[in-house]
Amino acid sequence: MTDEEGNIVDIGPRIGAVILDTIVIVVIFVILAAIIAVIGYAAVTTGRGFGLLFGIPFIAAMFLLPILYFTFFEAYMNGQTPGKMLVKIKVVKVTGEPIGFGESLIRNILRIIDELPFFYLLGFILIMTNDKKQRLGDMAAGTIVVNAK
Repeated sequence: MTDEEGNIVDIGPRIGAVILDTIVIVVIFVILAAIIAVIGYAAVTTGRGFGLLFGIPFIAAMFLLPILYFTFFEAYMNGQTPGKMLVKIKVVKVTGEPIGFGESLIRNILRIIDELPFFYLLGFILIMTNDKKQRLGDMAAGTIVVNAK
């Protein structure tokens, strides 16, 4: 057991962090959607294909933005997204070492499964039922969420 494991975070702060991060992601998504819509409108008025210019980037942003957001911040901001920073928690390896891009990418790709069937229900059940408070993404990546010092 590492020194960090004594500070494993329960579900409450994690819910707070994911709500805050979801708000940030929605704001970013709305801005991206507005930019894509302007480009799409320009395509329609010039007679070019609207579907390709609007639909594909919009759908890609909808699926990729959360993965990229969480992965970038966790990998390059000491295991913390803006939401985690505000509630003073961070993601680390189970050994207590900082996580890297690979661990963050694994845990955040699997976030898609942890979110099933709606708003992280599977992830929350896993967090509440295992000793290290890990969701599926944490188990696969070998990470835990701890209090930030």
